[in-house]
Amino acid sequence: MAGNSEKRNMLIIYTLEHCPKCKILTSYLRLMNIEFEEKNAQDFISYLTNQGFYSTPILEIDGELFDFTSAKQVTLILHRHGYPV
Repeated sequence: MAGNSEKRNMLIIYTLEHCPKCKILTSYLRLMNIEFEEKNAQDFISYLTNQGFYSTPILEIDGELFDFTSAKQVTLILHRHGYPV
């Protein structure tokens, strides 16, 4: 897994502890063997809200932020950024 991830930026997922959609997203990424860093959204609230994001989970990849609407959407985003999905 580490060999492939060196070619792309780390995927960051901003989550909250009691967020069902956050658990769905992180479970999906683990199932797909996608390496990611999970960060507590409360610690980055100013950064996220200044970018126009008010609900979790939020994906950050290559400096772009995305909200989570579906696994299909996440798959398309990851594919566009070179992840093997």
